Amino acid sequence: MAAVSVALVAKLGVDGKYEAENYRIQSQDNLYEIANLDGKAIAKFELQSNRAVFIKDRTTVEQQIDFINTAFRTTTVDIASLTQNQGYPTTISKMGDLSPAGSRGVVVVDNFLSQTEKETFQGENYTLKRNQDGDIEIANDMGENILRTDQGQITSQSMTPEDLASFKHIFQRMSQPASAADKLPRLKVEPVKPQLAR
Repeated sequence: MAAVSVALVAKLGVDGKYEAENYRIQSQDNLYEIANLDGKAIAKFELQSNRAVFIKDRTTVEQQIDFINTAFRTTTVDIASLTQNQGYPTTISKMGDLSPAGSRGVVVVDNFLSQTEKETFQGENYTLKRNQDGDIEIANDMGENILRTDQGQITSQSMTPEDLASFKHIFQRMSQPASAADKLPRLKVEPVKPQLAR
């Protein structure tokens, strides 16, 4: 967990902070803090001569698995080059909830606008746009830009935990193969009424 945190802050962080889809990791000197989306610290450790000494560790098994999976899937990959060279779908498959915050939003918007063959879509909660260069913007219901890409890379991102959770939910639904029932034409099926014994 410590090694992944240090690598993420060093390679993808800005000013000692790295914002992931489900976590916030920040460092100051040799002290690192991992927080969940609610801002609650779930782990703190200090780097002491190339080893991590945990001061606090309240991570759940699921959270530990997130870090272990990312460590395993990125051992032979330069994390910093993932989004640039292979795109956000690959980044998400390798880094999961530790992907840069907004990664799922980029993939969802790109897929949605491609499928609907639109360049702009105004929904109830978000306005989605894609320009001629393929760059994406997401604005919230107040018209504030909460995500923007430039040359395919996220350059600004101010998504709230609720925004990230919404796009994660849509991404998960989008990633599931359609069941046979979804592919069949919609038929109106009346519930079967039980017959009373006479």
